[in-house]
Amino acid sequence: MLLSPIRRKDSAQFAIEKLNGILLNGKKVFVGPFLRKQGRDNTPLPYNLKFNNVFVKNFSRTMTEDDLKKVFSEFGQITIAVVMREGDGKSKCFGFVNFDNSKDAANAVDSLNGKKFVDEEWYVDKALKKSEREQEY
Repeated sequence: MLLSPIRRKDSAQFAIEKLNGILLNGKKVFVGPFLRKQGRDNTPLPYNLKFNNVFVKNFSRTMTEDDLKKVFSEFGQITIAVVMREGDGKSKCFGFVNFDNSKDAANAVDSLNGKKFVDEEWYVDKALKKSEREQEY
């Protein structure tokens, strides 16, 4: 982790806009405003890296693609919703929802993560590629 103080607010914002998300030695760089250590523990990373694809898990086995669309369409236009299934067709209780608009995707994540549906607490977040998941852990 590299911390580099930038004294002027407009210069800091310019650096965030130009550098956040670039690849450096094959790894995506996060550039954002300073957060105190105690604030970092419970504060989610800002969603200024745009995403449209949302990962959803811990829903009931009876959940269908249409059910997912109905819940998530409250936040914006859905391109596709998919429930992942076993070879025998049974739900794996997770899936993906793709939005037309990245702001709608971020709003859905903020609103639905941790919300209870039929006694199940959903986990809803930005869908990550395998390489991105491996970098986080």
